[in-house]
Amino acid sequence: MVSLLLGYVYVLGGVNEQLYMLDESSGQVVDSLFIGSTGDVPNYVYLPGRTLDSTGAVGIVVNSGGFYGVPSLVYFEPVSNTIISEYPLPDSLNPMEGVVVGDTFYFSNFGKDGSGAAVYLFNNGSILDSIGVALQPIGVKYCFDRILVATRAGYLYGINPADRSKDSLFLGPTISQIGCDSQYIYVLATGNYGSDDALVFRVDGASFTFAGNSDTIRNSYVLTVGDQYVYAATFDGTLYTIERATGSLDSLTTGYSGILGLDFYDGNLYISAGAWTGDTNRVIVYNEATSSFTSSYVISSSDVGIGFLYAFDVQTTSFAEDYRKPFVYRNGVIYLGSPARVSLYDVRGRMLYRGITTRLDVSGYGPGVFIVKVNSRAYRILNMK
Repeated sequence: MVSLLLGYVYVLGGVNEQLYMLDESSGQVVDSLFIGSTGDVPNYVYLPGRTLDSTGAVGIVVNSGGFYGVPSLVYFEPVSNTIISEYPLPDSLNPMEGVVVGDTFYFSNFGKDGSGAAVYLFNNGSILDSIGVALQPIGVKYCFDRILVATRAGYLYGINPADRSKDSLFLGPTISQIGCDSQYIYVLATGNYGSDDALVFRVDGASFTFAGNSDTIRNSYVLTVGDQYVYAATFDGTLYTIERATGSLDSLTTGYSGILGLDFYDGNLYISAGAWTGDTNRVIVYNEATSSFTSSYVISSSDVGIGFLYAFDVQTTSFAEDYRKPFVYRNGVIYLGSPARVSLYDVRGRMLYRGITTRLDVSGYGPGVFIVKVNSRAYRILNMK
């Protein structure tokens, strides 16, 4: 039996270097998912899909290191948020975003002191190679069989992972964020407070050619693609909507400032707000079909600098269809065939039970995802009681 838990959101706190997990159904926020912190100056989290489970899934936190910290990549298991490995990178690097294609992680290096702009290839704990690009690459996406890279110098790159060849297309200064639908690549130029405008470019995905751009918008830093609209947002709380079918531009106010994260999933737009305002940090939800804000969740009553966010579902599989588990889980009770050393943890990683037993009743701990460790191996269960 496969169980699907709907409505979770990862939110990255840049100030306190923590990854938060929000359960939309309960409004509960789980913080401090890592022992210590994610690493120095986290920028981005790569996740392998919208439905996450515990078997073989790997997430990657990209830590830029800032000016004084250590740049690194932290591999972790989603849902349980267990660190698998942490890989320090050379101090000269300033990684921003990345994507896994095949078994290789491709990440953008913004560079330091105006040098070192490249896309790096990382696998098995080591840098394999790098591909040079124009200055200050930031956004990375995999669409249309290309690794897409946006550079603030104005060039959009399309890299073929098979032979590492690359195409480039000049769009305009300050491009940084990328989104895709089935036909187009959307690229946000953030603009600046000088001569460069903020707008959204459109590129034909199949031919990798310029296909138009939106009207000018105010300086915006985040972009995502919905079912009907492309969304961009300003730091001070304006949300822009660009209709995909017509290119029509409109805007509305969110009522919150400090917007540094957008994500769209399952009909809803998720917005992280309050970052660097000294005020409450929260996630607000906008439903595209009804054109209305439907929910607001407090992530932290203090300013933890939330930015990146990612909505997903959790999938768990019971023993009835998973013979690999050394126990049967039924009606809130774990049954083992023989005495075994068992530990039970909640999703925060707090130990709830440890002992040698053949039967463990978890129904009293309430509904949620729990981690069961039997001898030396860990498993995930969903308690509905």
